[in-house]
Amino acid sequence: MKDLYRFFTDMNIYTDDTIALNQEISHKITSVLRLNVADQILLQNHICMATVKIISIAKHQVVVNVESIRGLKKPNYKFEVYQAIAKREYMDFIIEKYSELGVTKIIPTITSRSINELKDKTLERYKTIAKQAVLQSEGEFVPEIAKPIRLNMIELNTIDNFLFHERVGIKNMPTNSSRDISIMIGAEGGLSDSEVELLTDKGFVAYNPIKKILKAETAAVVFASNLLIQLYDK
Repeated sequence: MKDLYRFFTDMNIYTDDTIALNQEISHKITSVLRLNVADQILLQNHICMATVKIISIAKHQVVVNVESIRGLKKPNYKFEVYQAIAKREYMDFIIEKYSELGVTKIIPTITSRSINELKDKTLERYKTIAKQAVLQSEGEFVPEIAKPIRLNMIELNTIDNFLFHERVGIKNMPTNSSRDISIMIGAEGGLSDSEVELLTDKGFVAYNPIKKILKAETAAVVFASNLLIQLYDK
């Protein structure tokens, strides 16, 4: 049986329910994928995955019937990222890659060298990017994207907390001792000495495993993927 096309919705989904899909999804089904009545697709929200059958197709709307529902496959770990807010194209990329890799929570963080504000519409864009990245990567769990906080507002609730820095810290890549992790990635220009001190006082351990100065978006992918691979293997 071939894999079914997957779509994300913010609507509630119930067994045997009939759902009129929004115009964006309907357009993709009819004009891009050219699916037909009786074809099946997968419809996902934040809590469940449903197999649905197309029962009618109109010009701007597709209607489906819910045939079966199951809960989403959730990660068996916690991986939270405090990410200094980067410029639009870089932050969009970072959000996308974290979501593909399987980060469970992204906390946009304001530092002395980061973007110093985040509009509500930008936060909504991040959430849309995260959903699309999860669908593209055939994941199921969409990471929570928190409202932005300032560095001094960080309150850690994880066991292993790693700060990656281009100048100071332990020279090796950290090894996870638990499945409960957070990391801090700075923005372009890195973190100031006082910010590193603040973060270490809060419980982060500084690491400097690569003898190069990485861009923020590169560091995000390199360090998150390394730690997540360790989690996948356990």
